[in-house]
Amino acid sequence: MRTKNKKNGKQKTSTESCDKPLQLVLDLIGPFVAHLYKGKARIHAALCEGHHANILTDSQDVFLSGLNGPAKDKGYVYAFKDEKSPTAGKLRYHNPREVIIAPFEMNPCNHGDCHLTFQIPYPDKVVGLLAEAIWMHRNGAEPWVVEDPKDDKSDDGGTKNFINQPRARGLRFIYSTCEKKPQIRFLEWPGSVKPPDPIPTIDALTLGFEPAHYHITLRYASVSSTPDEHHEDAYNCFQSMRALIPGACKWRVDFDDTEVGTYTDNKTGSKPVDCGAAVVVVDEFFGRELR
Repeated sequence: MRTKNKKNGKQKTSTESCDKPLQLVLDLIGPFVAHLYKGKARIHAALCEGHHANILTDSQDVFLSGLNGPAKDKGYVYAFKDEKSPTAGKLRYHNPREVIIAPFEMNPCNHGDCHLTFQIPYPDKVVGLLAEAIWMHRNGAEPWVVEDPKDDKSDDGGTKNFINQPRARGLRFIYSTCEKKPQIRFLEWPGSVKPPDPIPTIDALTLGFEPAHYHITLRYASVSSTPDEHHEDAYNCFQSMRALIPGACKWRVDFDDTEVGTYTDNKTGSKPVDCGAAVVVVDEFFGRELR
């Protein structure tokens, strides 16, 4: 369809009017710990055996190097090539009750304890994806996660020691401003390896949408071809994730294994095989004035 520019009389197609996408959608699927800290979001992929990370776009599948075990010096740290695109937002949650949120201060994770780290600006909005029913026990752990800063009490007035509600196993970060095509670069890599090869150019433009926007998915998944019917991989991944968070060593999460196959039929199938461990967000400002 062609439209007429009234000011100068030039004709332009509707696709030409959206050739500069101004929004980025970044999806995170896998056992991640997202640490929101002073305007930055550090996305940590825990050291989970038999997992690999990649970036998916509408037209690409790009492998990302990561550690298979702890490193004494450095780990793999990625970031957007242009530090100002996307632009950091004033973070808000679409529905915080669907996300495991730990509202406390935490020192940055040691990158050598992670498969990889992805360092990015605050998004404008965080959306929980693929909520799964979990039963999460406190077991005396300190600090604790809460559903809402004003609702951290049980019915009898005591502190809640469990979560028995669906929680997201993926996150969507939405940036309202991303004037340049998002490209990925290395910030750090282990000293024991040669400098990694340049990351392929990411073609993040969505196909078929108008107005157009950028969309990439950071995925961390098991290479196993066997569905995790009894959540064994999910248990192990969650244990690796909580090891990154001080005070979380006593957390425990359980899944409903009463009906074998229900979980895999619900959200996964044989390909791809995602463990289903809920994503954990450590948000140092949750419950205070939102940015």
